[in-house]
Amino acid sequence: MSMLCSLACADIAVVTNLDNDIELSLEEIRLRFLGKHLNKGSAATQIKPVNLPFGHPSRSLFDRQALDKSEANIRTYWARMIFTSRARPPIEFEAEAQVLQYIQQHPKAVGYIDTKSIDDSVKVLYTFPSRQKAK
Repeated sequence: MSMLCSLACADIAVVTNLDNDIELSLEEIRLRFLGKHLNKGSAATQIKPVNLPFGHPSRSLFDRQALDKSEANIRTYWARMIFTSRARPPIEFEAEAQVLQYIQQHPKAVGYIDTKSIDDSVKVLYTFPSRQKAK
């Protein structure tokens, strides 16, 4: 039961490279992770979003909390965007450790990880608490 809760009750954080001094609104993060175009003056046009795979607990929470979409909605959305050549999904890594490594090596990268995986090698932009807290 506690392992199930640790996955279901996890919090996630949107993180970036320590050298990235960008300030992003939640809406800018949402738009970039959905491959939407932003105003040319927006600093968010320069960020490189990084995803975890479908089914990963942090991905599921990010999709629900930040993008306000279910996994099925996101899969359909990206299938349509790719088919119409309007956008490509963010690059994807299998594990949070790979996301952290990529962010450390790419100053404009932005990703999300379980808050338990945060260390001093990244800067936290936002934290999303799980809506399914243990009682």
